[in-house]
Amino acid sequence: KKRNTKDLLTIFSDRITIKFVSTDGKVETKVGQWCTVCKEDEVFVAKNGKCKAFYLGGNSSCHQHICVQYDLYQERSVKQQIVENNHAVPLDIQEERQAVKQKGKGPQQTSLEGLFFSVPARIHFHKKMC
Repeated sequence: KKRNTKDLLTIFSDRITIKFVSTDGKVETKVGQWCTVCKEDEVFVAKNGKCKAFYLGGNSSCHQHICVQYDLYQERSVKQQIVENNHAVPLDIQEERQAVKQKGKGPQQTSLEGLFFSVPARIHFHKKMC
């Protein structure tokens, strides 16, 4: 399983258990991953606190967060020769890549929408039988 999530480790730490102490002294134990980029960003930590850099979600949640730091993720993935997960790629970049793929494939099937229009049905008169 770790092999399948190798791309996550370019931005996130390995899964760990950590204890957070709130301002009122309450201790909470949580299992999750640190976003190393957010954790090391002094502005982010000053604004949101260090606990906001700790993610409790699964792989898909982490991949969604990676979209925010895609440039760094892409750079590290290329450097470590890791295939990018398509869930970690922002939607606009995915659409651009898809358009480039489709461009070289030749003619595309088009829809017939707008080529035909409906004609009102004829009114048929029937002779009434008395």
